[in-house]
Amino acid sequence: MQSIRYEEKDFKLAERFCGIVLGTDIFYRNAQMEESDEKSFTSEGLVPVDFSGVTPTEVTSWQQAIDELEEIYHGYEKIKDPTRRNYMLQQVGSFRKVCIWLSGVPMAFREIAAETMFIDENPVGEKVINNMKDQLYTTLGEAGYQGTIKERLDAWRKDREIAGPEKTRETLEQLLCEAKEKTLALGFEEIRDFDVHAKLVYNVPYNAYCDYMSRMIYINGEVSYTYDELKHLVCHEAYPGHMTHMAVRQQLVESGKIPADAGLVLTNTASSPIFEGLADNGNDALDWYEDINDTICKLLNQLQSICNINASHIYYCEENGTTKAKQYMKEYSFASDEKISSRLRYMGYPFRKAYMYAYWRGWEAVEKVWKKLPKDEQADFLEYLYKNMHSVDTVLQFGEN
Repeated sequence: MQSIRYEEKDFKLAERFCGIVLGTDIFYRNAQMEESDEKSFTSEGLVPVDFSGVTPTEVTSWQQAIDELEEIYHGYEKIKDPTRRNYMLQQVGSFRKVCIWLSGVPMAFREIAAETMFIDENPVGEKVINNMKDQLYTTLGEAGYQGTIKERLDAWRKDREIAGPEKTRETLEQLLCEAKEKTLALGFEEIRDFDVHAKLVYNVPYNAYCDYMSRMIYINGEVSYTYDELKHLVCHEAYPGHMTHMAVRQQLVESGKIPADAGLVLTNTASSPIFEGLADNGNDALDWYEDINDTICKLLNQLQSICNINASHIYYCEENGTTKAKQYMKEYSFASDEKISSRLRYMGYPFRKAYMYAYWRGWEAVEKVWKKLPKDEQADFLEYLYKNMHSVDTVLQFGEN
């Protein structure tokens, strides 16, 4: 088993880091945050979730935050554990980059993607997309569907759709119960007394949203879903995804077993891709594949996740980007108009302009390791994944130290 060793200096540096981050969040909310109609996102500030227990440091300027983060960064250069050192150098460096960006320094879209989340900022190539479309086409054929890929998908959706808000809510609650039992069976006792419920919401810039503190997941009621898509959303947002991940981290932070930075959920940092990728790997972690419909859903979700990266790149890097991004998603992602609309609103929010990258870049990293593991090593990887903070690089380093 690969374990990360935490030292006293690390705990002190992490507490200092949290203080600066939380103080910067207050500074941002009070003085800098852009006006926006997307209340779902503006309410998050820079720190959507905080259970670190750390008191914010007073921050009165971006330069103060940048300078203090640089000192913390140099402190982490001397941490002994290589995995922890690698992660925190990226995490501290990425939040420092966020501060530089928000201070008004001009920054290109690709620079934001690469240097705040430490991921590959390039769009995904056409060959990868065509290969995934071929897999989806073939799998739909194996399930008995005929015609073009669009015709096959339309027929599959019609067969698998959960129609109407009441049926959607009932199905979500049923899936939440099933997913919780399966997550408990994996050994995640942290969620035994942790019940999550679902609510349909409207006029929002997302498909689903996890509200950890209220133990609620919000699902966009304007989008229609298949049974299999709802199952994936439940795995992503709740069990064994975000809710489970944060519950594990909260108990470890409060018991003093891991440093305080695990008590913060930050947007656009090195931790973001694995926060999303761990959640997208939920069906695989639970081995919750009942039939071929789950495989179809996974292929479709991964294709759409890749298309969201490419669409956000088009949105910010090409002339008439908004129009072209919409056209691209209609042509390649096989998403409904309602889903495309919510995705465009999501990537149109300035602070989340590059965040679409977090989903696929995180998912591909987690899946790359997961696929190589023999069954008897999966539990070790899940412990490594859930009980420590990670970037894409430190996930890919599993087994190296």
